[in-house]
Amino acid sequence: ELKLTRFSVGTEQSTSCNAPSSTTGLGECTATMPAAWFSDAAVGAADVYVAAAYGGAAVASCSLASAITLAKAPTAFLLLSAGVLGQMPTSPVFAGDSFDVHFVAHTGSFALTGWQLTISYDASVLDVQSYTGSSLYNPPTVNENGAGSISVVTTGVSSGTTNAAVTGTAIPLITFAMSLLPGATQGATVANATSVFVDQMINQGLAVFVQNQAGYMAAADDGASTAGGAVVIDTLSTVGRFAYVTRGEIVNTARLTGVSVTSLLTVVELYSRAATASAVATSGYTCAAAESSVLVVSVGSPCTVEATSAASAGAATASVTVTHTTSSALVATVPVRVWYPLSARVEVPYSTMYAVKGLQLAGSCGNQAYQSAFISVSASFGGAGLVSVSSVDVTDLVTLVSSATAVATVSVSGVSRLATVTGLSVGSTVVSLSGSSPTIGREIFVSSDIVRRVASLVPVAFTGAAFASKPATTFEVGADVVVDTNVALSQTLTAEGAV
Repeated sequence: ELKLTRFSVGTEQSTSCNAPSSTTGLGECTATMPAAWFSDAAVGAADVYVAAAYGGAAVASCSLASAITLAKAPTAFLLLSAGVLGQMPTSPVFAGDSFDVHFVAHTGSFALTGWQLTISYDASVLDVQSYTGSSLYNPPTVNENGAGSISVVTTGVSSGTTNAAVTGTAIPLITFAMSLLPGATQGATVANATSVFVDQMINQGLAVFVQNQAGYMAAADDGASTAGGAVVIDTLSTVGRFAYVTRGEIVNTARLTGVSVTSLLTVVELYSRAATASAVATSGYTCAAAESSVLVVSVGSPCTVEATSAASAGAATASVTVTHTTSSALVATVPVRVWYPLSARVEVPYSTMYAVKGLQLAGSCGNQAYQSAFISVSASFGGAGLVSVSSVDVTDLVTLVSSATAVATVSVSGVSRLATVTGLSVGSTVVSLSGSSPTIGREIFVSSDIVRRVASLVPVAFTGAAFASKPATTFEVGADVVVDTNVALSQTLTAEGAV
């Protein structure tokens, strides 16, 4: 369980979060700050406490004092006499965001039964998307006068609306949904972005009691002006950065294979705009390995951690630092555990392959056959701060080769992945790990002496046999005929104890 708790003005609010990603280990938690925490007197702050629990038991926590800045709440502006007031956004708006502009009326001592307004807006930064008329009135008639100008007319109240319902200091008239154009300059303040002009306000006696009067526009600066209301364009910025590796634990088999073992390091950026999802950064960051004898770093997206054949050590914690290239600010220190091969050896039951009496190589026209033996590779791994692990079978991770394939060959079975060395002719060869540095191998001898004993037997159960190739049915009388036949063995097991 992951819980985000906020503290401010003597109160506490907690939110349960979704579990972090099982792939990256990163997670996001969203919470809304209560309106009561925002003061109209000064800027405030909130503390943050994040706690993780597993099975009800706390396993990790983090506390950050004043981690959240609570902006000063705007002071509400109220009309003191008959007229119209429009309310602009009370906080900065990001380019591409939408917001509502509400228009209300102060009706003086009258019931407002009809009205006509002209709304002007800066079309270079704003766009009108839609409008919603007040349910107190009949549907408004809205006309575009041209780019940046709209006329709105309403005649009569809706059915069931009383005069008392349209009399007051803040009677809702209409709401326009606007958007800030994507190309708006970040960090700029657009003065007089929207304004309102009252063409006329009509009372219950059909008399015009307000005419040709500039209305007020209120904005985030705690004031209102008849010249228009401003909109502040926020700047999209990176407020958080996280780094992780796809493999936090590496077994350096490069010393055994010659092939580097890699782990991609990824940087994720978190942005100041809540609607902008966190994203993977592919550039702009620099990585460095603190222990160059254990790891190296190459340029990637943004970088790749590598355990190479040039390494000479392992470590329980090999640190990779990630810095922001432009600001040189430290983003993260990512730990990587690296197991290094302290030793390795090629193991074979016997190093001399003897001739097998009466056995010939298949398809060799009488060539002597020699012994075979299973061959394996074991290694010990460790490093600084690690408890060494011995006799790890790494046969399946390496490639074994013979230096003299005419003397002996190495083969690997497709299913069991068992490696076998087989003698072919008298001589010696070295069976070694392809790409290992330094060379790791074992010398194998093939002797013409007849084998005196059976080193091992490998029983194989089969349930059927059939000729893969059969001899001809007719032969020439008196001719010397060599018949080569092959028998294919089959094994079909359907249940335990079937054979």
